[in-house]
Amino acid sequence: MITEAACAAARGQFYGYLAGAYLRPPTAQSVSPFLDDVVLRQLAEQFGADAVAELEQFRSRFDGSWDTLDQEYQSLFTVPLGRYVTPYEAVYRDERVVDGEVVHGLLMGPSTLAVKAIYRDAGVEMADTVRELPDHIGLELGCMQVLCDAEARAREEGDGGAVARAQALQRRLLQEHLRQWAPRLCERIRANAPGPFYRGIVALTEAFLDQEAGAQDASCE
Repeated sequence: MITEAACAAARGQFYGYLAGAYLRPPTAQSVSPFLDDVVLRQLAEQFGADAVAELEQFRSRFDGSWDTLDQEYQSLFTVPLGRYVTPYEAVYRDERVVDGEVVHGLLMGPSTLAVKAIYRDAGVEMADTVRELPDHIGLELGCMQVLCDAEARAREEGDGGAVARAQALQRRLLQEHLRQWAPRLCERIRANAPGPFYRGIVALTEAFLDQEAGAQDASCE
């Protein structure tokens, strides 16, 4: 039987994988699980068939064209033209008054500062090499990985207070941030992605965050 510590670590690993999918171009190592029938069946059992339908399509179509996948990543997340999808929370949630008018879609808004406060409370420091703003989807998912790993360590050490602190921060980041804007980001990626791979990544993201929110709600009952 899987322990609570192992469960927290596994959750952290999944958050980490999703974070990498939004922060870095795809590689043979990161894509290979989705070319494996066994892995796809396991994901379907955990999240449902709809969550892996696009990845099933990707597996059946993929011809080894890594350049095409890299180009998809660059066009979605790096080059601010055409298919580009802004991966920052403030763009989806915040509004500010500029020259007397309410303006949406600006970077570095109140939600950015709020998520930075969670990072601070979690003891997460941004490395100098990180070029993304703090409210990038990949960094928020990466912080969830850190918090899940902290929970796993605390459970192994029998530190109930540290478990509670890690869980409280997870709840804040998920409920006050990720759940508030990630669905809209996923909608845009789904609409703009030229192939099934990133449509599959957002389907997994949505299914996993829904499952996480459901587990948090159940623990509060």
